Amino acid sequence: MRYSLEIYFLLFMTYSILGWVMESVKMIFNKNVGHFVNRGFLLGPYLPIYGFGVVAIQLLLGKYQNDMPALFWLSMITCGILEYFTSFIMEKLFDARWWDYSSRKFNINGRICLETLLPFGIAGVITVCFTNPIFIKLFNSLPSLICHIISIILFIGIIIDCILTCYILSGLKTAEADLSAADDTENISSYLQEQAETMAMQLESDVRKNKRKRRLKRQRKMLHMKLKINKRINYEYEETVRRINELKDKIHEDLNTVKASNRDYTKELKEAFSKKSYLHKRLINAFPTFEYKHKDKK
Repeated sequence: MRYSLEIYFLLFMTYSILGWVMESVKMIFNKNVGHFVNRGFLLGPYLPIYGFGVVAIQLLLGKYQNDMPALFWLSMITCGILEYFTSFIMEKLFDARWWDYSSRKFNINGRICLETLLPFGIAGVITVCFTNPIFIKLFNSLPSLICHIISIILFIGIIIDCILTCYILSGLKTAEADLSAADDTENISSYLQEQAETMAMQLESDVRKNKRKRRLKRQRKMLHMKLKINKRINYEYEETVRRINELKDKIHEDLNTVKASNRDYTKELKEAFSKKSYLHKRLINAFPTFEYKHKDKK
């Protein structure tokens, strides 16, 4: 079989798309999500980390095709290193996390965990021993011209996607929504889609309208929204303070009523007790600070 840079690129794109399909569809069966989620870092339907992982395993571990135990453990290690540094670099670049395993056992800084590394080891054995030979044979069977055209189209598409995605994500740190939360793939993907749609609409409308006028209108609308929100917050704050003050006044009033009742009852109790005998009277005099404390019966 022919192994070339073009073949490895097609292999990379194939597994990137398959990885995206698997991750996105998997969220439908996740009890905490229950719906389709675009799990991709890029705007397009692919997850490059899966493509890089498979190509890395094929290049580095292809010689262990006949030694499945070694292939399994080495695939775990390779994919773990790739996943850890991918998470680290993306967090440093964009101040956001696409996944977080902090809540799972045997994790390292929430970036990798044993629960995901085991499937990577199994996937490494499956891809090297079974699926990769099929795909490589398929790519080799394509006419060279068709293979070139497909590779060029895919390459140009993913390069444009990377540039556009990085441009959009450069605004992550100043975005109004908090997208720095752990394992925030859904919010980040939604943010990317919304920003991409906004950019497309902006480019279309800029042909018909003046760009400065649109920017001023958007700023005015944002200012109006912020003023409205601040007004609502101030009203809620004042209303809360008023209710707290009313509650404090009522509590003080009830406490004063209870204290007055206790004093009256204590006085009556002392008088009645001291009239019983000389000993009772002496006990009352011996404990001048005696005071009745009322307790509610539950």
